[in-house]
Amino acid sequence: MLGIYIHIPFCIRRCPFCDFTLVTDAPTPLIDSYVRALCKEIESKKNPTPITSIYLGGGTPSILSIEHLQSIFETLKNHFDTPPDIEITMETNPEDVTIDRAHAWRRLDVNRISLGVQTMNDGELARLGRNHTQQQVIDAVQILRECGFDNISVDLMFGLENQTLESWKSSLQKIIGLKPQHISTYNLTIEKNTKYDQEFSTGKLRLPSDEIQSQMLIEEKSILESAGFDPYEISNSAIPGFESRHNMLYWTGKPYLGFGVSAHSFENVGDIYKRYSNTKNIPLYIKNIEGGKATIDMEEILPPYTHLTERLMTGLRLKKGIDLCKLENEGLKIPDRMKKQLQGLVEQKMILQNGNIIRIPTEKIPITNEILLKLFE
Repeated sequence: MLGIYIHIPFCIRRCPFCDFTLVTDAPTPLIDSYVRALCKEIESKKNPTPITSIYLGGGTPSILSIEHLQSIFETLKNHFDTPPDIEITMETNPEDVTIDRAHAWRRLDVNRISLGVQTMNDGELARLGRNHTQQQVIDAVQILRECGFDNISVDLMFGLENQTLESWKSSLQKIIGLKPQHISTYNLTIEKNTKYDQEFSTGKLRLPSDEIQSQMLIEEKSILESAGFDPYEISNSAIPGFESRHNMLYWTGKPYLGFGVSAHSFENVGDIYKRYSNTKNIPLYIKNIEGGKATIDMEEILPPYTHLTERLMTGLRLKKGIDLCKLENEGLKIPDRMKKQLQGLVEQKMILQNGNIIRIPTEKIPITNEILLKLFE
């Protein structure tokens, strides 16, 4: 199994909560140069392993021209084994969806759209710096359906300024009414050196209390389950059969290749686990690729214990939990001290254990981070 992530670092404008590597209002020559470099990097890492999924993220991949996207996909298909049933996801904003574009994306074999909605409240959208309205979300989903997309994921955010439990539930219900196959919900996080970071530190930005945000998370699970969605991961729910194949690679420790500026990769050979990432400097990335030089600016060999803790952190975010026996079969032996901590958490009912399977109970999901900290003490 092998997944591919493609980073497209271009947006119309930067949202106040965003700390991703990107350029706003990029000139066409820069985009041209970047796509050429991206294709060269893909060519340089040809791999015979069948690809499970391709994910175009950003930034905003949907602002690329069809010609740019065609170059990327042709390069991928010429240098990697892409089976007919591969999952190909592209992130897009509602305002970028048009009939012509959606038809073109389908012709390029994109079969899954991740729609950056965030909220269905126009006031909250404006405060988030988004360029669309809730009506544009409705129109975008309709267009995508008409153009043959039957696997649509929607991103939503909770814990927003002035957001109440009722407005959060209203956004959820409106999105459920559009009948997407997948819904991702994220708690607003204040990232360093963002506009929101500055506003939060000065008191200009005020967020709902932790208690209200926990309630939002718990009620969200109930609402989604009642509507037929399976909350298979803390932040992700899907109609059964439409779980994100690509993200499951991340959560279950499978290998993936990242292409483009700041993109991360992970691979393992036997019991050696390696993680590396490309430079975050776009001009340097292009220059290095054009000059045949390496683009990696971070590389690390993960000690088995480090990889074990990461697998437990991601595995315990899954509804089904994680199989301790499978971890040990992969050479990830759980230390006696951690086993003792685990037993204590099971006795406190912070973690449920059924044979080799451990998982966090639904009512404890809001304190997942605290539980993990106790496990790794």
